[in-house]
Amino acid sequence: MADHQDMITYVAVGKDVKDCKSILSWAIENNVGGSRICIIHVHKPAKLFPLVRSLMTERKVRERLESGTQNMHAIMEEYFLFCQQKGVQAQTQTIEMNSIREGILKLISKYGIRKLVIGSTSANHYKRKVELGSKKAKYVCKTTPLSCQVQVICKGHLIFTRLASNLLSITLANMSFFCYLSVHQYPPAIEMADLAIEDWLVTE
Repeated sequence: MADHQDMITYVAVGKDVKDCKSILSWAIENNVGGSRICIIHVHKPAKLFPLVRSLMTERKVRERLESGTQNMHAIMEEYFLFCQQKGVQAQTQTIEMNSIREGILKLISKYGIRKLVIGSTSANHYKRKVELGSKKAKYVCKTTPLSCQVQVICKGHLIFTRLASNLLSITLANMSFFCYLSVHQYPPAIEMADLAIEDWLVTE
């Protein structure tokens, strides 16, 4: 029986609805397994520099922050309605953090996300399909738990997929392969094994 989280595809979107609709469209159109869609968003609160804040009353500061939160809710409502127009009933989850990358990882941990779709801002990378493009996409792919599949979308095209894997099975497979190389007198085998396994380890 499939795990509950295996039946949900989480789609990370930003505040630029026009650009991010292509990510959401791809996730909906390629939802082969019929999993549910959950739209996730990291809200960065308005950054008020000390000097600016000192010139504002507490009421004005509060109104500024509340305005940002209201805009975020309006954006999420727009994404939700977009899914409805596509005939898809979606959920939404948000988190407030100063770092979008860290916010995405926090959401992955909080909800035990197994399938994640994110966007890349680099327009030229989807043609080559060898680069992840944005630093956010690279960071998320590198630090996301191995149990989570990550798909990166650029301009409505899939440019990269990191399949969900079991660290133990990957390690054993690497060990078997490099033991074979060692037996056949391939000197750099041990060094290559270390590098291959290290690539899969999640580091802070």
